Amino acid sequence: FYFQGTALRENGKHESAVKAFKAGLGVVLDNPVLEGALASQLAWSHRSLGNLDRSEEAFERSLRANEDAIVLNNHAYFMAGRKDAGQARLERALECSTKANALMPEEGNFMDTQAYVLFKLGRHQEALDWILKAQTHGMANDAVALEHEGDIRWALGDGEAARQVWQKALDMGGDPDVLLPKMERQ
Repeated sequence: FYFQGTALRENGKHESAVKAFKAGLGVVLDNPVLEGALASQLAWSHRSLGNLDRSEEAFERSLRANEDAIVLNNHAYFMAGRKDAGQARLERALECSTKANALMPEEGNFMDTQAYVLFKLGRHQEALDWILKAQTHGMANDAVALEHEGDIRWALGDGEAARQVWQKALDMGGDPDVLLPKMERQ
């Protein structure tokens, strides 16, 4: 079921992938790693279909079965990125991100997620510390991490530095539809 669902998901057949992953979850016994993997893939498929609540439920099931650092990080990032994140969801995102960083303390992508979650919580100075740390761990030229740094610097009141970082993000392939309006702020 796992490979079938993954192949379907990779080919954009997300509804069929959901069925395959659910079927696999219905028969998996005493194998928390497989259960976690199936539930994580189910979460991705639900997310692709826009079923964000179901995606979160599947990520939570994955983590109950097997607390995997990558799943923790992805779940944290997706929760923080929701328009309807809310305080409780952001606190859960911080919990997941903190655990992911504890499990893989040298992973720059996880540090970026920690910065993003802290930013969303309004903890801007801590967010800046984390994003700068992420950049020393492989994220210095990552357009999304640079966008996050710009957002944090803007929130801290340093508009000039924010614009410079957003420009670098744009130079690194960042989305101009997102970055240019930020750079034009007053």
